[in-house]
Amino acid sequence: MGPELESIRGDMERGSEQRGTVAEPADAAVAPGGLSAPEVLRESEERFRALAEGLAQAVWETDALGRVVTDSPSWRAYTGQSLEQWLGYGWIDATHPDDRAHALSLWQQAIAARRGFNSEFRMRKADGSWSWTNVRAVPLFDASGNLHKWLGMSLDIDDRRRAQEALREHAARQEFMLALSDALRPLADAAAIEQVACRLLAERLGASRAYYAECNIKEGTCIVRRDYVRAGAASQGGMFRLGDLCPVPARLANGQMLVIYDTLDGSMVPSRAGARCAAAGVRAQATVPLVKGGELVATLSLSQDTPRNWTLFELSLLQETAERTWSAVARAHAEVALRESEARYRSLFESMDQGYALGELVRDAQGEAVDYRLLEINPSWGRLLGMSAEGVVGQTRNELWPVKDEQAVRMYAEVVASGQPLRREYFAPALGRWYDLHVLPRGVDRFAVLFDDISARKRNEAKLAFLADLGDAVSEAASESEVVAAAGQRVGAFFGVQHFYLIELDEAAGTADIAYSWQAEGMPPLPAHLTIALFESEQFARAVAVGKTVAVGDVRASGHSVAASYDQLRIRSYVKVPLYRQGRRSVLAVVAASEPRDWKADEIELIRECVQRVGARVQKARAEAALRESEARFRALAEASPALIWQLGPDGGAMYFNQRYLDVTGMSVSELLDNGWHQVIHPDDLQTYAAAADEALQQRKPFQMRVRCKVHDGQWHWFESSAMPWFSDDGQYRGLVGISIDVTEAVLAEESLREADRRKDEFLATLAHELRNPLAPISNAVHLLRQPDGRRRADRIVEMVGRQVQQIVRLVDDLMEVSRITRGKIELERRPLALGEVLAAAVETSLPAIEQASHRLEVALPDEPLVVAGDRVRLTQVFTNLLNNAARYTDRGGRICVGARREEGWAVITVRDNGMGIAPEQLPHVFEMFVQLHRPASRGPGGLGIGLTMVRNLVEMHGGQVEASSAGPGQGSEFRVRLPLLAPDALSPPADTRHQAGAPLAGRRVLIVDDNRDAADSLSLLLASKGADAKAVYDGESGLALLPILRPHVLVLDIGMPRLNGHEVARRVRDSGRFPGLCIIALTGWGQQADRQQSRISGFDHHLTKPVDLASLERLIADCGQDGEPNRSSS
Repeated sequence: MGPELESIRGDMERGSEQRGTVAEPADAAVAPGGLSAPEVLRESEERFRALAEGLAQAVWETDALGRVVTDSPSWRAYTGQSLEQWLGYGWIDATHPDDRAHALSLWQQAIAARRGFNSEFRMRKADGSWSWTNVRAVPLFDASGNLHKWLGMSLDIDDRRRAQEALREHAARQEFMLALSDALRPLADAAAIEQVACRLLAERLGASRAYYAECNIKEGTCIVRRDYVRAGAASQGGMFRLGDLCPVPARLANGQMLVIYDTLDGSMVPSRAGARCAAAGVRAQATVPLVKGGELVATLSLSQDTPRNWTLFELSLLQETAERTWSAVARAHAEVALRESEARYRSLFESMDQGYALGELVRDAQGEAVDYRLLEINPSWGRLLGMSAEGVVGQTRNELWPVKDEQAVRMYAEVVASGQPLRREYFAPALGRWYDLHVLPRGVDRFAVLFDDISARKRNEAKLAFLADLGDAVSEAASESEVVAAAGQRVGAFFGVQHFYLIELDEAAGTADIAYSWQAEGMPPLPAHLTIALFESEQFARAVAVGKTVAVGDVRASGHSVAASYDQLRIRSYVKVPLYRQGRRSVLAVVAASEPRDWKADEIELIRECVQRVGARVQKARAEAALRESEARFRALAEASPALIWQLGPDGGAMYFNQRYLDVTGMSVSELLDNGWHQVIHPDDLQTYAAAADEALQQRKPFQMRVRCKVHDGQWHWFESSAMPWFSDDGQYRGLVGISIDVTEAVLAEESLREADRRKDEFLATLAHELRNPLAPISNAVHLLRQPDGRRRADRIVEMVGRQVQQIVRLVDDLMEVSRITRGKIELERRPLALGEVLAAAVETSLPAIEQASHRLEVALPDEPLVVAGDRVRLTQVFTNLLNNAARYTDRGGRICVGARREEGWAVITVRDNGMGIAPEQLPHVFEMFVQLHRPASRGPGGLGIGLTMVRNLVEMHGGQVEASSAGPGQGSEFRVRLPLLAPDALSPPADTRHQAGAPLAGRRVLIVDDNRDAADSLSLLLASKGADAKAVYDGESGLALLPILRPHVLVLDIGMPRLNGHEVARRVRDSGRFPGLCIIALTGWGQQADRQQSRISGFDHHLTKPVDLASLERLIADCGQDGEPNRSSS
């Protein structure tokens, strides 16, 4: 609590000391009826407390001097104060700082005058929020008349105060809207309507400037005919681009209100746009977009030359003014200004005082609640129920109202039974009113009701909902007849009428035409043409002439001589509202009912308001129809064209694109407008193209240019664009009209020819290089033979010449081979093949190149056999080519992986490396003839560009497919070959020739791994002479790579090899578990018992020492695995 309140509190305490002690109550007297005076006081106090607890959020008491001396749990629960904070004058701390001085002053006055206290101020609730509270207190006196204490209660009235504030804002809004309608009513000029509306709004809200802008979203322009600015400032009317008037135009185009508190706040406005606004004197801005039919048609804006926090009331007033102004402008020269009745817009709640009643259920013999009796009411009860409160207490509900309300009885009975309070909105059928009820249980069969009459709010909500629904419906309607039909359905349902139609009167001719109409089901159709004299009196004609609304409650009782004519149409009552004049004809709207009706003033006013909206929309629909018809002719031609047609304004901003343009580019009109079309042009072409277009715009001359454009699938196509200057009918320059034609196929054909020439030249250059290489040593050999000692060196020279001739022969053979394959001149010798054997042959052929480059070869094949139908030589040629390419295009020490798998009836073979990779633009062409991958000069020359072409052709001849993939340069590459699979049993088992004479090892596959090449090769030759299929490799890694391909019966391992020794190879083979029947024989120079033991631990089956006993080795190979498992020994 601040110093000033501490001072006030001190004054109160000193004042209580100066006044002294309040006299103690006298001896208790005996009251009539046998009760003592204290007992009577206590009973009265208990009744008051019970009433207060039913009404209030907090009940409390103070001593005679206004000090809190007793606890109040309800007070502490409401305010969140502790007992220590509450005692004394602690309630001051729970009072809003702005209200404390006033509240204390009133409390002091009440204490001094010893009279009741009733005040409203803001209190802090337990959740920390501030809530308006009605604080009331009454003094209690003892039997001797001495002030005994104060008993008080606090009622939360925050909802009522907020409702009152809302009502004040509503009244202010309605007052402004009424003034706006009165000011716009006599105006016929659109610019004047805009200026008056802007002036009234700016003056009402104290804004620096207000302007109404009509928008042409297709052209991207806005027109401000007249604006309002404060005295001394210059008007800024004219034509603008939308971005010139709004720093964030995209939001308006999407129908979102733009609210800027400070244009220099970078979080709200881009810095450049904010600086531009500030330089123009705009520091705050609020703009309402008017979107009709899905298109931005206008905006209404307020701006301030200083930062400003726009309030919700100001923004809602701006939004409603925008709608009213749009309606008035759309009506243009024929609008009759809306008049709103103050009675219709008066406060929904004239008094927020709640009604109160204490009731008791009345039950029948079975104990069911059938009625209730009123035990106590407050003065507002009768006012809110519209009846006198005299004699009501003690009567039942059914005695007061003849119309029973069983729903209310059930509601009160449920509250009594559950013991839980209930709050709801309730319609009382006997009174025809809506109430906001708060029902609380009050003991056995008793209940208390707090209520407000909300009938006015309910009616107003219905009216606003009706107008909103009407506005949405007519806005979406496209034609005049659709507007009237949509409006008629809603007017009929809301007012309970059967007719709604527009009628055009020709007073001079005495005839009338019903232009558009709506009738409820079962009503007779209206005639298209009428004679005015048969339906209208002279008084009506005079009223129409001066633009008055005419309402007739009963055509029969009003003295009309035309009642019979209306009877034929089943019309007994109507309201006719003049809309506008069109030449010599008057246009009216008619709302008619088939029964007599007492038209209320607010009904007539509401009809006028909705009719004015409908009339404005009808005129707008008529204008839109004429505009659509005008534009349709141009659109029909443009949309029928297969070319891309477009328009640029004088400033270079796009204004139109035909549907073909949108379909080809995959973009919307909104994305292309202004400079959005720049996104379509290739970045490398944009600057040149935009400069050429700008030059043509400035010089008003044609231009033509070929440019790349992005189409809907993201690809770039070539277009030939031509444009001509465009002038309006009055000679005004309007920009360029252009046409663009897709010439991609022609451009690609030209590029293809150039690429073919380039590849041919590159191939011939490479071929020349390959031919010159062997020709150079041959030429040198000729010179050497011509020298005197040439004969002495002839053998070496002939050998050298022979090698180079063989190189030339191989080169020519390759070219002839590719030629035969591409022309289909070879025949395949197809038979079932084990794919593993083909891959083994390819690996064996390519292994020298792989080992020479120190690559690591990894092979992963399935355990099951993969059988294909093919030519063994040609398929081996395919995979040898792929492996050689991998070795050639991978840096030394690289990694090459070969794999095969079954995939839905196909064998999929992959050759993957981590080499130089393939650029994305080269991938689609790698299998084309003469295509050579880009290869750094440090790697030396590449091939002739024919190997992968041969691979593709051979694979396709086998009914397969081949494809390449790469993540890019330096990321390696992968080639995938797909071949159709045969059933595993299609492969004929080999004949068992192991025991044929002269070939004891026939049919046995042996893999020899020894880093001593001569030893490995010689052993391979010896075993081959015995009929074995023997292969030799020279390091452990190569052995592991070939093992899954060859799948040998016997693996002969040297132990002392570098990098990966025999022990490690054996362990890896055994750990893999993939070769359960494989016999592994150690062949080493180490023969001690410890060496043999180590061999057995590593997984060897046999241990032989060098030099090997060939007979022993032959016997082991022949016998190894005959019974399914190798026979282990330590030979």
